[in-house]
Amino acid sequence: MTKHHGQAPSRCAGPHCEQPLPGPARTGRPGLYCGQACRQAALRQRHLDGQAPRLREEARELLEEIGPGTAAAARERLEAMDGEQLARAVRHARAAADHLTALLGLPPGRALPGPGPADRPAPAPGPRPPVRGPRPAPG
Repeated sequence: MTKHHGQAPSRCAGPHCEQPLPGPARTGRPGLYCGQACRQAALRQRHLDGQAPRLREEARELLEEIGPGTAAAARERLEAMDGEQLARAVRHARAAADHLTALLGLPPGRALPGPGPADRPAPAPGPRPPVRGPRPAPG
């Protein structure tokens, strides 16, 4: 158990909350949060911040799978993200990888093959196939 020394905070310690704290509790221990929602949000934030290294690595792997070189291009942004932002990025990268897998007709959970579609060279335009006779009239 930690003991609080000194002046009690006047603002909520919850993430993204600037609400003033209610009066002192009956026990005399100063409160940290304005309500249960802020207490829960702070717990979630601590949990995600603890998972940040694992999430960062998973994001790198997913980005590399989606398109080789994308993880290197996004390295600085991934390093600057907090746990909540990393969780969101991983969720979106998983969805993108799943959609690409489905578009390519691969079984779910299978790694994407080779370079991504943007990295493949466009096919060279070839001659048009010859027209075989007149086209039928609509109707």
